Amino acid sequence: MAQNRPDVKFIFEITDKVLWNTFKKNEIGDVLLPFVVLRRIDSILKDKNEAVRSAYEKFKGKVADDKLEPILKKSAGNLNFYNISKHTLESLKESTKTIEIDFHNYINGFNPVVTEILDNFQFEKIVARLIKNKLLYEMIQAITRVDLSLQNYDNHQMGYIFEELIRISNEQSNETAGEHFTPRDVIELMYKVMFSSKKEELSQPGTIRTIYDPTLGTGGMINLAKNYILDELVSGNQKPTIFTYGQEINEQSYAIAKAEALITGGDVDNIKHGNTLTNDLFPDKKFHFQLANPPYGVTWAKDYDFVSNEAMNPAGRFYNGLPAKSDGQLLFLQHMISKMEPNGGKIAVVTNGSPLFSGSAGSGESDIRKYIISNDLLDCIVSLPKDMFYNTGIGTYIWFLDNNKPAHRRGKVQLINASDVEDRRAGKQKSTAPSAYR
Repeated sequence: MAQNRPDVKFIFEITDKVLWNTFKKNEIGDVLLPFVVLRRIDSILKDKNEAVRSAYEKFKGKVADDKLEPILKKSAGNLNFYNISKHTLESLKESTKTIEIDFHNYINGFNPVVTEILDNFQFEKIVARLIKNKLLYEMIQAITRVDLSLQNYDNHQMGYIFEELIRISNEQSNETAGEHFTPRDVIELMYKVMFSSKKEELSQPGTIRTIYDPTLGTGGMINLAKNYILDELVSGNQKPTIFTYGQEINEQSYAIAKAEALITGGDVDNIKHGNTLTNDLFPDKKFHFQLANPPYGVTWAKDYDFVSNEAMNPAGRFYNGLPAKSDGQLLFLQHMISKMEPNGGKIAVVTNGSPLFSGSAGSGESDIRKYIISNDLLDCIVSLPKDMFYNTGIGTYIWFLDNNKPAHRRGKVQLINASDVEDRRAGKQKSTAPSAYR
């Protein structure tokens, strides 16, 4: 079973004692997320800083930068991050007079993977506001009271802390988050159905599997799916090795997803920033499991030239048809189909009604659906309650695709109408508030 969630009351303590009245409620997460990342990194590097700085002093100016970084990573215990400055978050508290200069020296001492994450958090703007309101020192004091060391929280527990912080941030900013965040109930249904026939396979010694989300958001779908396999689905010591991958176009969402990979020991190189439709950053990669919630009713007109050109290539992702420019959901679905592991790939994707019903016979939408059904890829469609997603009353559906169906399901598509299902725990329909991140 899953571990108990770590205590995250520090989130509210810092909010109440430091940030309140300066930052709006929906901005609290923007401040806390990068500082939690810094605190975790700082805690891990505590007993490695001296070795890193010694190696830096020894080799700076004597070897090229591309040769220096591997040396410094090795001196940091083969971590993906290190800091060459003389400062730590703890040492920054020694002088209130030079806090601004010292803090910037500290930040500039990190290697590129950390600075890129902070840049995508737009961290400089956050720090500037803290300085303007004379809160930088207080913020550093507050975050250093939180023990985020490996001894206190292992990587798995740290993932839960980060997930909870993201969830709280989303709920506090729900006037703008809206349907961009997938409810946890929906994500849970997706991965439980997807893995329902995979327990025996995933329990075999030496099993390695991949999970991918082409519209990654903050990484919730792939991380929750991975945690379910390791915490609940597979018991005993024979745990599979799970690698997670994702691509995200929004800078801050990408920063959150990459930061979580960094501070929980994941592979940061598997988290990419860019437009999945026009710049597939995993061009030669196939995946065992894919989960996604592509944007609904969002135009892809700006991508038309690239997509339509690829659609003329029989080996391209979009060869089977192009939907109307007003909605790109079926483009993402085709992209995911192209990424299915040939020897057994499964997809769970959330859509609204457009991919199911739009387009007359002979249209791009119809041709795409024809391809999916003719190749026996579609396994099941679940119709969800209409108020599952915050601030929307639209119908939503989960498509489950499988290119290696069991014999008794081949040539068939299962349709499940769950649109009137009520939450038995609450005695009413499921909450409309976003209760998880994707």
